[in-house]
Amino acid sequence: SARPEMVVALFDNEGVVLLHSDSRLTGRNLIEESRRELGAKERPGLDEFARVLRSGKLQSLIHSGAWTEKIFGSPKVIAGHGTLRAGARTWPLILAMNYEDVQRPVKQQARTIFVSIEFIILSLIVLIWLLHKAQERKLELDISARTAAALKEAYDKVQNSEETLRRVIDASPVSIYAADKSGRVLLANGSFA
Repeated sequence: SARPEMVVALFDNEGVVLLHSDSRLTGRNLIEESRRELGAKERPGLDEFARVLRSGKLQSLIHSGAWTEKIFGSPKVIAGHGTLRAGARTWPLILAMNYEDVQRPVKQQARTIFVSIEFIILSLIVLIWLLHKAQERKLELDISARTAAALKEAYDKVQNSEETLRRVIDASPVSIYAADKSGRVLLANGSFA
């Protein structure tokens, strides 16, 4: 038989089903029936379910076990527990859905979110890399500009030094000259002539 998408069940305080999505279960005490059919290993989950059912507290729980198959038509369910009040009377009310039916869209949404986050992180890494490269290029240009300025300044200083030296040599009353090994004159002042 097909598994129901959602089960709505209204119980009395003893656990007898007053209303169930599967009308064949109405009027039966599914908790007691399940308790008789279950081994000791499955009973703690069923006892916890019965305790929550009787407490009337509004809460959501995940139930699983052989007993959930009987009551909800599924081996694992997410159930919302609450109460239905009519005057002074209250009855435990449960809405339950198959765990996998709830998890599937959550997993799909999580996968989509994960892919989106991966894309954002990858984009940020590329952006940081591009910014780093631009900063690196700017630094190279800055260094080149500073190097060019420093070279120009050094060239100007050397040229000024050469001009100063030339004026000193030309102003000297003493003959000054410089020649290479072959005797060719490279530099001489007016007194040398």
